[in-house]
Amino acid sequence: MKVFIGITDIAGWHLGLYQGLRALEIDAVYGCSPSNHVNFQNVAIQQPWVVKLYQYFSGLDLATPKSAIFRKIITKLLNFASRLPMFLWAIANCDVFVYPFGSRFFHIYELALLKHLNIRVVHIFHGSDTRPPYIDGGYYTEEKMAQPCKVNKWTHWLWRHNQLIQRYSDFIVCSPTTAHFMHRRFVNWQVALGMPFQKPLDIPTPTPQKEGYVRVVHCPSNFRYKGSEIIVEIVDRLISKGLKIDFVIIRGRPHREVLAELSVCDVAIDQMYSDLMFTGFGTEAAHYGCAPVIAGYAKEQVNRCALLNGMPITTFCHPDEMEELLTRMVVDEVFRKRVNDDAHKYITSHWSVTSIAQRFLDLIRGYSIPQWWYEPNLVDYLEGSGAVESHIKKCIQLSISDGGTKALCIDHNLSLRRSFEHYIIDDN
Repeated sequence: MKVFIGITDIAGWHLGLYQGLRALEIDAVYGCSPSNHVNFQNVAIQQPWVVKLYQYFSGLDLATPKSAIFRKIITKLLNFASRLPMFLWAIANCDVFVYPFGSRFFHIYELALLKHLNIRVVHIFHGSDTRPPYIDGGYYTEEKMAQPCKVNKWTHWLWRHNQLIQRYSDFIVCSPTTAHFMHRRFVNWQVALGMPFQKPLDIPTPTPQKEGYVRVVHCPSNFRYKGSEIIVEIVDRLISKGLKIDFVIIRGRPHREVLAELSVCDVAIDQMYSDLMFTGFGTEAAHYGCAPVIAGYAKEQVNRCALLNGMPITTFCHPDEMEELLTRMVVDEVFRKRVNDDAHKYITSHWSVTSIAQRFLDLIRGYSIPQWWYEPNLVDYLEGSGAVESHIKKCIQLSISDGGTKALCIDHNLSLRRSFEHYIIDDN
């Protein structure tokens, strides 16, 4: 068996899978653009020349500024052209293709060919690629509220793209909290697979710690989407009450520097409005012995997944509980050590790169277990991600006002559609 993984990486997930497969002595090719894997790469990767060619030209395109219009056109053409030899080599040599959403050689067009050639295709969805825009606080901002028609057009495009991917893929891997557009059963990635991550061999020296203080780290990729303003307010309030907190906010820093800070922190705060039980940042924090503090409205759905995979989720809370949980993490050293140890043990064993790669192999070889699968009619999460609940409700109302309930693109799941209709008129 030979596995092709490409052509871009999301949060280092595909690099982690590649490392796990190679550790299990499975022949795998990591054909991802350097725009992502450079910041995550832990070890040198041996690649065929066609992959090196693509990575060279895609890296050149990335490095060329948009202001250099003529050079940018040339590098984009070379980037696109370099995909063809890699694609031809891959279909001649590989049995399985692993794609993230929107990361294919020629958009959607090669999927029909791969199906015709009986090459198995696995699509990994990571969140915003399946999450409906009307419950995505990161997309449906205050500015977009004035243009619900554009949001509905994007919703329909995303839904249509998801349908095509489902038609031509052998396996769909997705979270139940973002799977609203799914019409066929899918693999629950939070239960079946997880977030693979392998610590780099070396990291920079972290900033000095304050003796006698609890080091709290927050690393928002998007300050508004992660609810960072509220997180900062909560931490400031705790400091004003006399809690000894050494608060470190990391923004716009290289990935290795983020890992350096995680290696010495006591508490890692992820975000306020997550619909996933563990994110990339949370997984990295747990690898360094720190359970991530994550808030979100998906607590009920996360609990269901935890019952199936045994994950300790003590530090996942409702947004209204964030301050209480953070206070306990700071003042109760015994509690903090216990939940940090539990998260570390789970992530480094059940979610190690080799464990995830082995379950991936079991999946494509037909050795999956029933708990790994999720039926689309069971999708029931409404509150979305990246924004307070009142904002999400308003976004849903605007989309329906502009295009009716059809604008939600969930007519295949009537129970879910009715739930949304009741949700926006329920003020309790």
